[in-house]
Amino acid sequence: MDCFERLSRLSNLKELNLGGNNFNNNILSSLDGLSSLKYLDLSENRFKGAVNIEGLHSLKELDMRYNKIDHFVSPKGNK
Repeated sequence: MDCFERLSRLSNLKELNLGGNNFNNNILSSLDGLSSLKYLDLSENRFKGAVNIEGLHSLKELDMRYNKIDHFVSPKGNK
C-alpha cells in the first residue's frame, strides 16, 4: 500500500500540504479520491504545461504557485 492509498483512508481529511516535494502532474490522479479535501497546497513542485484538475472538484482552495503551468483543464473541459 503506497502513501496515497493510505491518505484515501482518511475520510475527513480537510487540508493537505504537499508543497516543495518535486511532484509532477502525475500525482493528481492519486489525489482525486480525497473527496473531503477543501485545501490543497501543491506549490513549489514540478507541474508544467496543461494541468488537469478534474478530480479535485471538492476543493475550495488550491495553491499551485511556483510551478510552470500553462493552463488548467477544468471539470467541464474548459481551459
